[in-house]
Amino acid sequence: MTKFEKIQEAALRLFTEDGFDATPTSRIAKEAGVATGTLFHHFSSKDELINALYIAVKERMIERIARGVTADQSLRDRLRQVWVNSISWGLDFPAEYRFFRQYSGSRYINDKAKEEGEAYLQFLFDLLQEGADDGVLKSTDASFLYAIGSGLVMEVIQYLLTRGKPENQDAIWETGWRSFWDALRAREA
Repeated sequence: MTKFEKIQEAALRLFTEDGFDATPTSRIAKEAGVATGTLFHHFSSKDELINALYIAVKERMIERIARGVTADQSLRDRLRQVWVNSISWGLDFPAEYRFFRQYSGSRYINDKAKEEGEAYLQFLFDLLQEGADDGVLKSTDASFLYAIGSGLVMEVIQYLLTRGKPENQDAIWETGWRSFWDALRAREA
């Protein structure tokens, strides 16, 4: 693992455990096993580190969410795959999920990271817009459909993470999927 990766791994762990404000760069460097100067060689500030980590997490998240989603599938099947992949990502990478959830509403997000993050989401926005244009999904802005859908995804992940592996996990996944689909689909679909 490179020093850059060690810094990001330590920052991810510490930010999710203690928060952004309570995590000094000196502690990140120490946890990563690098000199503080090395951290500042890669990142000019803690804010830059936070935003870079956000982009790295979002890139990995979107890569995972897009797996198995193909143009030959129906819109419903593509969204079902996105649902399954999203929940799986959150459960497989709980630190990244927590960081993403924490970061998305923080004051640290800058315009550059926001724009870059939205660029990664473009395939989802296109998918949702296609569904809205075809009348399969509610006729509204794709970014609003994303907000509705991602809110449901995040809450299902949170529910499952806080309860370990409940006996009725399969039923929770299925109920979550039906809720997700019902929230997005047009009445007629």
